[in-house]
Amino acid sequence: MENNRFLIIAVVLIILITTAAGILFPFFGILLNPILAAAAVGLSSVTVVSNALRLKRFKPPMIATASSLVNASEGAYVKR
Repeated sequence: MENNRFLIIAVVLIILITTAAGILFPFFGILLNPILAAAAVGLSSVTVVSNALRLKRFKPPMIATASSLVNASEGAYVKR
């Protein structure tokens, strides 16, 4: 799931930045309005910053090992 989200965001960022840079002009004669180009670059920046903040909060899941399990009457659980 995380890899798919990264791939989707990477493709969107590549499309937004290259469109804002004017890559469509030589092929289709389309130029983006400067306001829309600035919005595309701004959106890509917001996406990058929000992903960095999301990764900052990420905590990898704990992996249960035999030494970290505690037997209880209800069952075994991971000791913290």
